[in-house]
Amino acid sequence: MIASSLDAPTLGAVPHADGLMARLACARAKAAGIALAPLLRKANLTLQQIDDSRLRLAARDQIQLLNLIADAMGDDLLGAHLAAQCDLREMGLIYYVLASSETVLDALRRAVRYAVLANEGAFGKITRRSLGPRDAAHRVDRRRSAASRARALRGAPLAASARRR
Repeated sequence: MIASSLDAPTLGAVPHADGLMARLACARAKAAGIALAPLLRKANLTLQQIDDSRLRLAARDQIQLLNLIADAMGDDLLGAHLAAQCDLREMGLIYYVLASSETVLDALRRAVRYAVLANEGAFGKITRRSLGPRDAAHRVDRRRSAASRARALRGAPLAASARRR
């Protein structure tokens, strides 16, 4: 028998995620006429877990299921196709976290912070990349007003990374 996502002995033992991508992939596979039961079994998931959006799924099981569905559909870019076609509000709280951001940098910082909190299998950081001499000039010229410094830094490239643990 497959353990529930909320069983006390497994809580925290394996990274979990909200399962949105797995649920979207299952809907896509079902619409394409692909039998879900064997794929779910191979990924250690049940139809009840997929149907109950309140349940969090083990991250490795969700990844396995996405790979199985992508293979069954012959779609190497399944994740990208799902992301491009989903209603962003289906993402839940993160949609509102990002939509309430005033700048792209603020949205990226919030996205990384949220991803780390919502997905136990992820960690990430955002850093400002050095621009070489131009960046050094910003540090040396301390006489600029805060507004002019902000305008000068606005074009600085950002690096964002997120990795699975």
